[in-house]
Amino acid sequence: MAAEQDTIFALASGAPPSALALVRLSGSRALEISEELLSGGALEHSVASLREVRSEYGNAIDQAVVTAFHAPRSYTGEHTVELSLHGGRYIVEQIYERLSELGARLAEPGEFTRRAFEAGKMDLTQAEAVANLIDAESEAQHKQALQQLGGSLSNLYQIWHENLVRALASLEVYIDFPDEGDVGTEDTGPVLNRLRILSADFERSLSQSAGAERVREGFLIAILGPPYAGKSSLLNALAGYDAAIVTPIPGTTRDFVETKLRIGPYLLRLSDTAGLRESSDEVERIGVERAQ
Repeated sequence: MAAEQDTIFALASGAPPSALALVRLSGSRALEISEELLSGGALEHSVASLREVRSEYGNAIDQAVVTAFHAPRSYTGEHTVELSLHGGRYIVEQIYERLSELGARLAEPGEFTRRAFEAGKMDLTQAEAVANLIDAESEAQHKQALQQLGGSLSNLYQIWHENLVRALASLEVYIDFPDEGDVGTEDTGPVLNRLRILSADFERSLSQSAGAERVREGFLIAILGPPYAGKSSLLNALAGYDAAIVTPIPGTTRDFVETKLRIGPYLLRLSDTAGLRESSDEVERIGVERAQ
């Protein structure tokens, strides 16, 4: 448990070099470490300020726009500080080195969101939605992730949970106090009816989940056909660039060549495949089996 309370840091923006780099720091010592790293004294909650970032010897590393979020009013529920720096590789390396010297450690993948979940800032469906929102490449994926982050699944599961608890409570009364006068003579019919409705809701939700998963992962479309039918040329035409090698030699494509494209709000994963035919060539035969 002690390791979970470590103060952690990580780059919360794209890899350098870039115009800006956002480094996030979170944990019980985040404010203390930041105030030692920066000029200008104490950091107020939710107030952005321009600070000088200093080395161990007081030399300037960079200027940063710094915003602090005091616990529990932060994404993770812990003290959190965000440093908006210039996005040079050397600057980021120096910040990482200095934060490590001051007692923070590099965060593990997804650790900020895990801490937010542990602090009750979000549930597991919303934590999953954060990753889906970051990975979204189409309008449909983005919309789906936003709805889930907003609690669409959480609210549905909460309703199911409440109905199951009510059904369980009613059944326990019937089992434990069958002869008590104040229990009533009502049989288990209403409870069973409630459970049938819940079961139908479960089935309907499961039947819709396959479509939701296709939206989230992207619709996989395989281009199939005999050798030299123009599969690779079709892939290149749809992709708008030479994603697959095209030659006059049948059997050029031996393995999957996949490219992504958007049609309307949806992401498609378009895959060129080996030409379907009988072959004595072991490598081509494996490619045909994979295509099939």
